[in-house]
Amino acid sequence: MKRTRVERIRFPYLVVLLPPLMVLGLAVALSAVYLRRLPERDLRRRAESLASRIDRALLRELGRLDTVALLDETSRILEWAHSNRANLLRHVREIESRWRELGQSDREVQMILENSCAQALRRLCSSDPSLEQLVVIDDAGVVVAAAYRPDRPYVADEAWFEKVKAGPQVRLTVADLRNKKRRSLLVPLLAPDGKFAGTVRGDVTISRLFPSGELSRLEALSRGWALGLVGPGPVVLAGSESDYNLFVTRYMDRFGLEVRGGTLRFQGRLAVVVPLTLALADHAEVGLSLVVRDRLGMAAYALPGAILVGGLLFLGALKKLTDRWLRRSFLEPYAEVLEAGRWIMDRALHKPVELSDVITSGLRRRGATSAIRRTLEGWLGGLRQAAEDEIAAHTAEMQRDLELARDFQQAYVERPYPQVPIVHVEGRLRLQFHHLYHPALVLGGDFFDILALGPDAAGVFVADVMGHGTRSALITAMLRTLIGDLSSQGRNARHFLTELNRQFSNMLKAVPSPLFASAFYFVADTTARVGTYSSAGHPAPFHIRRSVGRISRLEVPEPHGAALGLIPDEKYTGGHVRLIDGDLFLFFTDGVYEARNGAGEEYGIGRLESVLRSVLYRDGGQILQEAYHSVLRFVGDEPVADDICMVAVEITTRGVKEDTGRGS
Repeated sequence: MKRTRVERIRFPYLVVLLPPLMVLGLAVALSAVYLRRLPERDLRRRAESLASRIDRALLRELGRLDTVALLDETSRILEWAHSNRANLLRHVREIESRWRELGQSDREVQMILENSCAQALRRLCSSDPSLEQLVVIDDAGVVVAAAYRPDRPYVADEAWFEKVKAGPQVRLTVADLRNKKRRSLLVPLLAPDGKFAGTVRGDVTISRLFPSGELSRLEALSRGWALGLVGPGPVVLAGSESDYNLFVTRYMDRFGLEVRGGTLRFQGRLAVVVPLTLALADHAEVGLSLVVRDRLGMAAYALPGAILVGGLLFLGALKKLTDRWLRRSFLEPYAEVLEAGRWIMDRALHKPVELSDVITSGLRRRGATSAIRRTLEGWLGGLRQAAEDEIAAHTAEMQRDLELARDFQQAYVERPYPQVPIVHVEGRLRLQFHHLYHPALVLGGDFFDILALGPDAAGVFVADVMGHGTRSALITAMLRTLIGDLSSQGRNARHFLTELNRQFSNMLKAVPSPLFASAFYFVADTTARVGTYSSAGHPAPFHIRRSVGRISRLEVPEPHGAALGLIPDEKYTGGHVRLIDGDLFLFFTDGVYEARNGAGEEYGIGRLESVLRSVLYRDGGQILQEAYHSVLRFVGDEPVADDICMVAVEITTRGVKEDTGRGS
């Protein structure tokens, strides 16, 4: 049966053809990008040259206006206007409404056009064809001199006049609302005392700033072209107005009034926008845009298309030659090896692959497929069984080690409590201990220890090692060893935590990953009836005062100490509290109040305090059980994610009861 085109493409010789195919694709892409960007670079260079000419020309014209500000005629006309301000304002307001009806020879017009300053302005305009008008305006907005007849004799209500008056130290260029192709240059005039005395205004048509041959050269770029401004008040300066209006519509749909330099292609046209460095619209951003018809069109794809067709023809011929060579020299002689590899990928690694019909036809001729598969099936079955047996043995050994470690940890927790004081006298204080401990995994990172510090004192140490599991259990073993070594210093809570932190930090220096443990240490002295304590980043315990029915938390003075193992030379602060008959101190780790239910809500300190208030006068062991069951009811079916450890110390004067151990 004749093979389809898809089946032929799937031959292994595509590996040989892939490099030439990648080179062909890269050549097509690079040629297309080059041809598309070739006109863009030329157009951008021209637009940047035109923008630079506009900026330089406007700066030159501003310099001419600075010359007007220095003329003696300008100073004299402004002094005259200032001394006759009241009469001048009254006169201008009278003639403003009929200004357009006045002729060139009327006295009111001649006052503005025939004074010495106006004659100097006309001479400047005659020498510079770019300047269409020059006007001198006093600080009240009255036109006192003009090269040619102005549109209005009074401009105090114009927005541009207000802006130049508000910032007399700033030169401005603003758009002419009556002619968008024209720009007005404004130079402030200052009195000797530095105050605003008036302004010189010069009107310039942007298109006249270019040399005569510059715009004609643009016609050689394309059959249709346009030059204009974008930003506030877009306007075409030269060229096809229809092409420019089409560009402005597309540009404003994308960017609005924002000026963005770059290239835009639309409807067979190419546009380049170059921001002008000189503010042309009252300090708003203005850009110069050049739009041309795309000269390349479909020709931009001619060279890439030719490269693609020629490359495909070359690859077709190479394919036929490669096919013949691979069939005779590689595929048929090694078909059995390839089939074995396909079977390994499919059955052993579970990554199916397909081979061409050349391989399968070669295997049918040799009849070796079934023998290869039977041999490989036997090997695979033996490897799987050996791997499963080894994994089972390692798993059983690890489980035994974990159970042994759990038994050791549980045995340490369940040691008998110390009896404090050793000999109890009726009416004297005695300490009664209770605890509750539930690790989240087989091994836990939370732990506690009760140290006998003499015949009449005991230390209660509660800690929470970072994380939980085997690593945390190893850290707790290290801390227990250090606590035992430092027990002789246990009566001073602050000093005990400081020394414990120093030695613990030194031990952790050899550990690559950071480790730490929060801790709270409480020393109860039954003779002095005082409890002293210190905290290393651990939550403060609850102090239940049954004699007055109040619950509070022990306050640790500032600054609060960091967790053990973080800062080797940390100095811990401490506090003290009176021991009163009936008091109970409840120590706990963060696994209690950070437990979460199915909705992700945290149990919180507030709920724990509410439970304690409800069981205020119960036995210490019952209080711990009620708090633990409250957490379980809150989380519901969700597993408790962290270890839970709680220790209660009751202060009592009652006689000694028989304690069987630490379990609660």
